Amino acid sequence: MGLKTKMNIYLYELKNNRKFAIMWAMITLVLTLMMIYFYPMIKEQADAFVDIMSKYPVAIQNAFGINTNFATTPLGYYSTFPYVILIICVTLEAMLLGLNVIYKETKDKTSDFLFTKPVTRAQIFLSKILASITLLMLNNIFVLLLIYLSLVSFASVDLYLFFLICLAIIMLQMFFFIFGALLATIIPKIKSTISLAMAVVLGFYTISTFGKESIRFFNPFQYIKANDIITNRNYEMPYFYLLIVLILLCTISAYNIYIKKDIK
Repeated sequence: MGLKTKMNIYLYELKNNRKFAIMWAMITLVLTLMMIYFYPMIKEQADAFVDIMSKYPVAIQNAFGINTNFATTPLGYYSTFPYVILIICVTLEAMLLGLNVIYKETKDKTSDFLFTKPVTRAQIFLSKILASITLLMLNNIFVLLLIYLSLVSFASVDLYLFFLICLAIIMLQMFFFIFGALLATIIPKIKSTISLAMAVVLGFYTISTFGKESIRFFNPFQYIKANDIITNRNYEMPYFYLLIVLILLCTISAYNIYIKKDIK
C-alpha cells in the first residue's frame, strides 16, 4: 500500500506540473532560438559589434559573455547571448518548481491530509523531488537537442564542448531547484513564489556580472562559465566540486527540515 501511494504521489506531481514544464520549455526554446538565429548577421559584423560592446562597462560585457572571438564559431556565439537567455530561463524554472512543489501543501493547507496517508514524510519528499527532476530532465533533453540541431545547421559543433556546457547548465539548474525546495521548507509564509524566485536568480546573476574573485565563492553562476569551458576545454574543478557539495548539502537540509517540521 505504501509503495502504491508513493507512486501515486510521484505520478500526481508529474501530471500536476506538466503544463508548467511544457510552458517553460516553450518559452526557453523560443527565446534561445531567436538569439541563436541572429548568428549569421552577428558573424558578418562581428568586428563592429565587438567594438561597440567594448565601449560598455565591464559588467555589461560580462553579463553577455562578450569576447573578441565570440562570433568565430556557432558554439562561441552560443556561449554569449543565447547562453545567458537559456541559463536564466532554466534556473528560474527550476527554482520556481522547487518552491512550488514543496510549498504547495502549506499554501493550500493540505499537508495534514497528505501526511495521514500510509506513506512517510520521507517518501512524500522524495516522490516530489524525483517527479520534479524527471520533468526538468525531459525539458532539458527536448530544449538542448533542438539547440544543438540549430547550431549544427550553421557549422560543425564540438560535441564534447557542447556536452560540457549542457552539463554545466543542468548542474546550475539542480542547485537552484533544490535551493528553492530548501527555502520552501524554511520560510513559513511565501507571498509570491515567482517574486522570490526572480529575486534570487536575477540577484545572483546580476552580482555575477561584476566578475570579482572576492565574491566568486558565494555565487553559483560564477562556478561554471561557458566561455571558460570553451577556452579551457574543461571545468574549474574546485568550483565544480563545490557546486556538487552545495547541491548535496541543500538536499540533505531540505529533507531533514521537511520530515521534522511542525505543520500548522
